[in-house]
Amino acid sequence: MFGYDNFSVHFNINWFWLISLVALIGVYTFFIYKYTIPIVSKSFKFLLIFFRAIALLLILFLIFDPKINFERAISLKPVNIVLIDNSKSMNINEGFNRIEITNKFLDELEQNNLTANSEFYIFGKEIKSISKDSLAKITFSETRTNLFNTFSSLDKFEKNISSIILLSDGVITDGSTPLYLADNMTAPIFTIGLGDSSKRNDVSISTIFYNEIIYAGTTTTISASILNKGYSGKQIRASLFEENILVENKIFTLEQNFQNVEFTYEPKSKGEKKLSIQVEELAGEFSKENNNKSFFIDVLSNKIKVLLVGGTPSTDLVFIKNSLALDTNIVVDQIVQIAPNRFLNNSFSKKAIDSADIIFLIHFPTAVASDELLDLIKNEIENNSKPFFILVGSSLDIQKFNYLRSEMPFEISNQNFGISEVQPNVSSEQAANPMMKAGTVTEWNSLPPTLRPNFNFIPKPETQVLASLKINNVLINSPLIVSRKLGSKRSVAVLSSDIWKWKLQKAPSRLELFDNFILNSVKWLNASVEKEQVSIRTSQKFYSLGESVEFFADVFDESFNAIANAEVKVRVKSKNVEDEIFLTHIGNGIYRGIYNPRTPGDFSFSGSAVYLNNEIGRDEGRFNIGDVEIELIDKTLNSELMLQLASLSEGKFFYNDQYSEIFEIVKSLNQKGVKEKIESKEIYLSRNEWILFFIILFFSLEWFLRKREGML
Repeated sequence: MFGYDNFSVHFNINWFWLISLVALIGVYTFFIYKYTIPIVSKSFKFLLIFFRAIALLLILFLIFDPKINFERAISLKPVNIVLIDNSKSMNINEGFNRIEITNKFLDELEQNNLTANSEFYIFGKEIKSISKDSLAKITFSETRTNLFNTFSSLDKFEKNISSIILLSDGVITDGSTPLYLADNMTAPIFTIGLGDSSKRNDVSISTIFYNEIIYAGTTTTISASILNKGYSGKQIRASLFEENILVENKIFTLEQNFQNVEFTYEPKSKGEKKLSIQVEELAGEFSKENNNKSFFIDVLSNKIKVLLVGGTPSTDLVFIKNSLALDTNIVVDQIVQIAPNRFLNNSFSKKAIDSADIIFLIHFPTAVASDELLDLIKNEIENNSKPFFILVGSSLDIQKFNYLRSEMPFEISNQNFGISEVQPNVSSEQAANPMMKAGTVTEWNSLPPTLRPNFNFIPKPETQVLASLKINNVLINSPLIVSRKLGSKRSVAVLSSDIWKWKLQKAPSRLELFDNFILNSVKWLNASVEKEQVSIRTSQKFYSLGESVEFFADVFDESFNAIANAEVKVRVKSKNVEDEIFLTHIGNGIYRGIYNPRTPGDFSFSGSAVYLNNEIGRDEGRFNIGDVEIELIDKTLNSELMLQLASLSEGKFFYNDQYSEIFEIVKSLNQKGVKEKIESKEIYLSRNEWILFFIILFFSLEWFLRKREGML
């Protein structure tokens, strides 16, 4: 039927009761038409019984939510995926010509009759399919290498992948490591490492550790990890600059391998600051491009006012309050309801709500929540775009929650009784999120269980899931921690209670995880305070020369409804350049535009949105076009990553052109044969508007025929 092999019908009720109800409808319909006034013919009576019975049966269908499942088997032939690094680093020639080795491998793949069963993809920032006839036209010109996006795309392929061959130098310049994804691949990954893995004499800045959001007048520590090969014992100077003005010098002696150098930084004013760390160049260094690294920090006004609103006194509220007290830039106030119209220490104050920069809703609203308090909070969130954090427990009252529903980052589709013990599951993709940097992925995923109400939480389209959940170490596709950014509105939700247990751990690092998560959430929420109806940003802060700058803008009206036909203009400036571009609407109030810079340097931009001849908002920001190609900073082969990718997937690592045995292995894997995939489709009849149409139609026909015959 409809191209499917079989189908089945399921009802949200036991079949015995369903059949009983159908029989009852039949008996009832027959009984009411057994005797009629006036008496009508049997054929006319049968027609009336038919219309009434069908209408009642359709209503029964709607009540018990029938679902039809269609299934069919699809044959999937084995395919070998070939991934080719298309980045500029492939042009580096350090004793090994990477492009020549790549072309030689592709020729030998064809000679071994493996191209017919292979699909070819090039990757840089994203993965792209390429035909085998176009392999000779690969440009090797991508300005970024993102292996996480590459393997994430592969994971979504609905193919019978027998093997994966990766040709690359393994140097990641964008995104996170793909090791987690490789570990979950069902096909082995064979990596061909291109380049020289030997380490040359060099000093470089590997990583800079810093808080992305800090406060004006507050001292913070910035730590740089300095890698060293061949210069141990030498004295060297490292310098921290703000906007090319020297902040601090550090002179130190280089140690073996790596060491951390710490700088003290205190911003004097709010705004976005460009900082850079430079290490002096030494004679004979393999590369001098990696002696300098820049980054941006968002400096906020000091003293954030946080209001805790508790639906009831709770341990969660106490622990969150203690965590907030650790930051001297945060002023904490609280309103805690203990009974209808009664508050702990008479804490209800309209002034406290008006003056708060951020609101924390802890187990709020409950059934006894004050309507006045609920109105005030809704006004602040909805009309004043006040950022908020909500912690959801089993005491949540759905009816009162629905009053705030439009502003929440999630929906609740149904409410089941009871609670479940759940643990967070944070993916490596979310590890770099400003809030989740509170701990490592391992620390997050080993936290103790908390209590989650058995509600069906559904993230809204603009919501980002920071952590899903697991029950008894079984991963569940349901959110636990989410965040939402919509125009100037920001919110964070933890869909569980008793999160205070996350702090009661023996390991010192996990003691800090809870505090850091709460404080990082405050910083992220507070970052929205100065934003308006128009938000303009670039896709990243640092670009290579020749790389296109991608602009995005969110445009909303005063009620934060998306505007589709505004004129969004962005003016881009640097020391010697001034350009103007217009952004195009791509849907849901989001605008996009591309700017192609001609010179390197620091750039600033300011943009505005005009709607119906009125300017509705402006925004500004900064980005940097580097003098150095990011792809050319690390010139050596990352053999360690390539080896890990292979071993985690039960594949094998090959060094440059030493890959002769790979062809027989791939042939053997291709002989595993065709796999079958079951494709299914579900149709919920209760959601079909035609059911309602036929119910009305049959009842109308019955009524019309009865009236025409003058029946009672």
